[in-house]
Amino acid sequence: MEFQFRRPPSHSRVRGLPLPSGIQSMFASKQEEPTDNPDHHDGRIRSFGHERGNWASHVFIATDASDQLRQLTCELLKSLPGEFRCMEDFHLSLSKTFIVRHHWIKDLLSSLKKQLASCQRCCLCFQGVDFLVNEEGTRTFMVLKTCSGFNILTQYVASVDAALSEYKLPAYYQDPSFHISLAWALGDVKKQISEELLSCLRETTAEFLEDSSDCAILEANTLVFRTGNRQYDIELRSS
Repeated sequence: MEFQFRRPPSHSRVRGLPLPSGIQSMFASKQEEPTDNPDHHDGRIRSFGHERGNWASHVFIATDASDQLRQLTCELLKSLPGEFRCMEDFHLSLSKTFIVRHHWIKDLLSSLKKQLASCQRCCLCFQGVDFLVNEEGTRTFMVLKTCSGFNILTQYVASVDAALSEYKLPAYYQDPSFHISLAWALGDVKKQISEELLSCLRETTAEFLEDSSDCAILEANTLVFRTGNRQYDIELRSS
């Protein structure tokens, strides 16, 4: 005898419990991706689009003479066109700004420490200001340039580049100009700085540095790896 399976009446089917309204509406609308609005950061334009899980990162040498550098910058700004603004913080870059995924951070930090383990501390000197334009031509910077330590800074950059290359991240400039950025302006306004004005700015800077040794000299004992809102110190080897 053959038996046929009969579907039970609809009223006898087991029904799941209804979801709470809070959960039902949790995914009702798609979250909007943040958009870049230059008006929110003084007209500056991102070099790369914002994406969740990506962290803007940077390797640099921090300076302890921020108050004195701000004082010098304010003095120099008196002679500059009104569009120049003081930097929010002062540092000497050893990498371009690059993007890392959140889950890379721990391993990248370990790689940076490994590559920099043989790098010794150094003492850097600064002399004179200059003006540089970024690769995109979107900003002009007034910078305080180093006058010593080029070889050791090049060694730092080579070590940082080696760590970044493991993640296919961009290397630093082939012919770097090591400096501390003091102020910035939107666009390429370098041509607006005459030789006469530049000469006056350099004279003012020389006088200021002579009276303030904290600005003229920077002891590089530690490098900084900043990623997103996190910051990690990388100690350099003492002699």
